[in-house]
Amino acid sequence: MKPSEDYSQNWKQETKENKAKQTAAQKKLDKVDKSGMKSMMSFFSPKQKS
Repeated sequence: MKPSEDYSQNWKQETKENKAKQTAAQKKLDKVDKSGMKSMMSFFSPKQKS
């Protein structure tokens, strides 16, 4: 079954527009090495039960 509409096609185009609207602090964050940092989604994902 295929979805009737594919919204992922315009996604890259929107990110180019958003990049132009970044604040100075957001531009500095883009240059920072984030390799050791947790992603924001890791804080909001459901906890694993052990």
